[in-house]
Amino acid sequence: MDVIPFSVRWLFLAFVFTLPYGATDLGIPGLTTAPKICGVFFFGLFLLYYGPLANVRSLPPLDIASLSFLTYLAFIALGVVFITTEFFGDFLVYFTTMAQMLLLFWSSSHLLKDERLAKNVSLVFLGGSSLFAILLLIPGVGRLSETTSGRLEGLNTDPGAVACNMVLGLILIIGLYIYRPSKKKSLRNLSMLLLAIPVLVVLIRTQSRGPILGFVAGLLVYWLPHARSRWVLSGTLGILLVGFTVYMIASSPQFVERWAVSYYEGNLAGREDLYAISADMIREKPLLGWHSVLWAAELGRREGQGYILRDAHNVWLALLLETGILGAIPCAIGFILCGRSAWKGRHASLGLVPMALFVSAFGMGLSGNILIWKQQWLILGLAHATFKRPRKSDRHVGGSSYSTANISRTTTLALDQST
Repeated sequence: MDVIPFSVRWLFLAFVFTLPYGATDLGIPGLTTAPKICGVFFFGLFLLYYGPLANVRSLPPLDIASLSFLTYLAFIALGVVFITTEFFGDFLVYFTTMAQMLLLFWSSSHLLKDERLAKNVSLVFLGGSSLFAILLLIPGVGRLSETTSGRLEGLNTDPGAVACNMVLGLILIIGLYIYRPSKKKSLRNLSMLLLAIPVLVVLIRTQSRGPILGFVAGLLVYWLPHARSRWVLSGTLGILLVGFTVYMIASSPQFVERWAVSYYEGNLAGREDLYAISADMIREKPLLGWHSVLWAAELGRREGQGYILRDAHNVWLALLLETGILGAIPCAIGFILCGRSAWKGRHASLGLVPMALFVSAFGMGLSGNILIWKQQWLILGLAHATFKRPRKSDRHVGGSSYSTANISRTTTLALDQST
């Protein structure tokens, strides 16, 4: 792989660091948040260094996963035929946002093939989410929401979004501790584990049930059979963290009540009604769906909210409502290919970290729509970049990989010695 330009590398890292602060308004017209500012400069330089005007580098090719997501984007664009004047502005904003998400996936899946950059991106996002957690624990920055039963929020970020960022931070803390141990830097390893405390405290104080389940799902990935020593380490850490999580939940009467209401009454904060309405709408238009934005307006109308845009709070229901089965299939194929790459790359330097992030994100997607969540597409890019297909000239000989040129040189040397 070509050397990544210095400016592209550092702007990408700056963009990743600011992702947890995506809802924090900076008051700058047009560029209201830090991720938008960093993203504009990053994508601009990326296209400059890899675009048609560059002599040294060329734009990354479109592989099957990228083409699958582009097909899904084409089904979204099809909605312009059916959109009404009232919702045209919302449709344009949504389409532009999804195009940016696919650009993020395409660029990150190329850049993150660089293992050093992939490790740095993981550390930088961990640093950004940990700092975000620490800031929310400062009185006056983080506050208890009045509209969501005293759940922690802050920096213009709602409790659910806060919890999702904390889950990714915890998954990274555990994974990087397991797969990047250093005997000479035990203090660094200990400090990484200590970062889990404020992150976990913030996660519990958000009282978000879906992200908790996503965290447990991602944690289970580390328990998959791998290297024995790492399996024992991950199992021990996992048991300790799950135990501490259960203890923290039990210490919060409000959180215990939310779980009890969900278990005994089936109350999912109104999601149960949205799921039922969504299922009815999917049955009515199964092939092409209700089209972008229009499905959210119809969902709000049927829920009794008027034509207020409502979300399905489930990534798969949102896909089927928006583009139907025909549009959901190519998007699902892209997801599957990314998960497949993450699993095949489990023996790389980051181990099961990309796979754990992938599973956690989709675990959280069962109770929230993550299609327009930048972190989701960054995770897909990391997962897709994890597995590197060997060159066609490589062959497997005697349990080791040798190129054709090496085999030829070895054969020539043996013949010279025999004569």
